[in-house]
Amino acid sequence: MADTIIRGFEYSNSDGNWLISLTNSNKIYVSLVSEDNREMREYQLNPIESFIQENEYVFFYMADGSFYQFKFEDSCFFVGDEFDSKEEHVNTFSAHVFFEDVE
Repeated sequence: MADTIIRGFEYSNSDGNWLISLTNSNKIYVSLVSEDNREMREYQLNPIESFIQENEYVFFYMADGSFYQFKFEDSCFFVGDEFDSKEEHVNTFSAHVFFEDVE
């Protein structure tokens, strides 16, 4: 079965327009579009049960209570962290500066 986007999360700041697209296979596509540039990255997540967006934060919750936290930061910086069910930080699996290779 092909990936189908089931939910999108949008956020805009001075860097441009951010979008996280969640697919039916628990993959996310993260993109940033500015006036002059466009970049997208892809991440595979564990099965997601629920999600919520609070301003520049997007949370994806798993059945056991653990979760992913993504944050759109200034200067085209995107961070993805994983937390356990006790809200203890487990892993940073994304720390990417978009448009870093653009001159």
